[in-house]
This record gives sequence, structure tokens and C-alpha cells, in this order.
Amino acid sequence: MLYFKHLCSVALLLLVLLTLSGSAGEIEQQYPNYNDVFGAFDIESSYRNNEDFVWFVQKNEAHLKRFYQNALHRGKEILPMMKNLLSQEGMSELFVYLAMVESGLVSDAVSAKKAVGLWQFMPQTAKMYDLNVDYLYDERYDAFSATHAAIKYLHKLHKQFGKWYLAMMAYNCGEGRLSRAIERAGSDALEVLSSEYFGYVPKETRAYIKKILLLAMIGEQKSHIEKMSYDFVDNIERVEVELPLGVPLCRVAKLLDVNMSTLDILNPHRKKARRASKIYIPLKKIYQYYLKYDTLFVPRKSLEYLLSYRVEQGDTLERIAQKYHTNVADLIYVNHIEDSALELHRLLVVPVSKEVFEDREKE
Repeated sequence: MLYFKHLCSVALLLLVLLTLSGSAGEIEQQYPNYNDVFGAFDIESSYRNNEDFVWFVQKNEAHLKRFYQNALHRGKEILPMMKNLLSQEGMSELFVYLAMVESGLVSDAVSAKKAVGLWQFMPQTAKMYDLNVDYLYDERYDAFSATHAAIKYLHKLHKQFGKWYLAMMAYNCGEGRLSRAIERAGSDALEVLSSEYFGYVPKETRAYIKKILLLAMIGEQKSHIEKMSYDFVDNIERVEVELPLGVPLCRVAKLLDVNMSTLDILNPHRKKARRASKIYIPLKKIYQYYLKYDTLFVPRKSLEYLLSYRVEQGDTLERIAQKYHTNVADLIYVNHIEDSALELHRLLVVPVSKEVFEDREKE
């Protein structure tokens, strides 16, 4: 009986090994670009035969193909910009797949741990790489600035660990955790660190690196690349300009005679910002922007109806504007405000509509 069980176990093991061997061969046939993908991340081509990786591909391929298509659809407007920046900084364009795994290419993605944006920066790390993070303006939502910061961070990790796949793993689990894993394993080889049996790095990180590789192999197939439509606004020809405090983006759209959707695509960070000290506009509109810049300060409401208001504890320009059904830009213009912080007990002049003015007079 024991002999029979032993034979069954051996047969099962052989079946698994044959299945994995067949799948490894399928990887070479289905993804002939695997060597280019592995090379971009400093991974030996033999990793295609790694049992854990083969098993991961077999188990997750169908799901990640759907994920890739959805992420591509969401991020097609920003992918050219991301690839361009990566290339300019001496990195492989394939690092866009790291961002794809991090956020699904959603510029305003927020994780359960409060990591934010395309590259899922935590506040402390974001500030270390010159991203502004406060309650008024969070550059982690800005695809352009966040990509610049991610490139700096990845370069730093690459310098520290020496290989790009290690930089990506550290990006996920942290520098200290990866360093300790390498020390315990006595090796920095991917097949050792990503081993499901030994578990030197967290389960999330083991899946993370395999997911990036598989998505890159899927995405870099010639058939997919030919189908990709990059309809990015003005073919990423954009320029950064200063925006007066409190001026809504819709006023800029009207000033430049461009669709609001165009500015939304260029400025995804505006979705979460209470103000923005800078925005991106089409490069061809730069002359028009500064030619008409002063008109951004002109209030949209008549100054015929004015009320006085004394600043109370906890007041913000947004709260006061909402209370009187006016807008922040008008408050700033009328009161010559140069900073969003309000001095307690300061007397403000509030431009209001005729209806609001008459209602207040009755009180």
C-alpha cells in the first residue's frame, strides 16, 4: 500500500513537472519578446523556466490580459508622456508596467494605505522626492510630476541595489525589508528572492514582480503595440504655467478657447486639489495665456452688491465662498489676498448676487 502511494506521488510530481515544462515552452512561443522584457529589468533569460514564474503565468495570464486592456484604455492619454520621461532619464519605457501594477494607470488612485496617484506614493516618500503634499495641493495626483519623482526614486534604488528588478522589489516592499531578505537568502538572484517556498520577500512582492513581467510581455507583443491608440492631447506638447490662486480651470478653458476635457486630461491632479499653483496647457496656447493673463483676475460677478464678513476660527476661502454662494477667485480679487491662509478676525468684503444681498438685508 505504501509502495502504491509512493508511486502515485512520484507520478503526480512528474505530471506537474511535465505541465510546467510544457508551459515554459509555451512562454517562449507565445511571448518571443520575453528576452527583451527580462533584459530591460536585468533578469536572466533562464528565469522563463522558473517553476514559480511558469505557474504564475499559467494561473494569471487570462486575468492580466483583461487587466492590461482596461488599464491601457484608462491610461492611453498619459502613456506617451510617461514613456517619454522614462526614455529621457535613461530608463526603459517598460517601467510603465510598474505604474500599471501600482495604480492601473489611474491618476487619482488611492490605496487602502493612503498611497496616492499613478505611482502610489506615500506622503513621506513623495516629499523626499520634491512632491508637494498638503491639504490644498497634492502633486501625487499630477501624472507629470509624479512620474518625475518615481524616476528619481527608482534611480536611487537601482544605485543602492545594482539591478532594476531589485529596485522594483524595493519600490514595493521597502529598502530595509529587501536588504534583510537578501542577507537571509545569501543571494540577490530573482529566482531565490521570489521563491514561493522560502518566502524571503513578502507574498505581495513576489506576486508584484511576476505581474510586472507578465504584463510587460503581454503589452509588448507586436499585435498589441500596433493596436494601441495614443490620442494624447497635442501629442504631449504641453507647458507648465502659474495659475492665480482660486481661479477655476473652466475660466482658463474659456480664456484659451479649448475644451474643458482637454485641460482635464492635462491636469488630472486638479480633481483632488483645492487650489493649484501650476497647471499644464497646450504649448500652442502659451502666448495667448500670458497675453490674457490679467483678465483671469477680473471677477465674474458685479461688485455692485457687497457684504462684510469677519474671519472666524476654522474659516477658509472655500467655506466663506460656499456660505455666500460666491466664488474664491472673486474673494481673492476684491480683498487683494496673496495667501490662502486667513488671519483670524480679518474683515473681508464679499461680492454677492442681488438675491443673497437682499436676503441678508432682511435678517
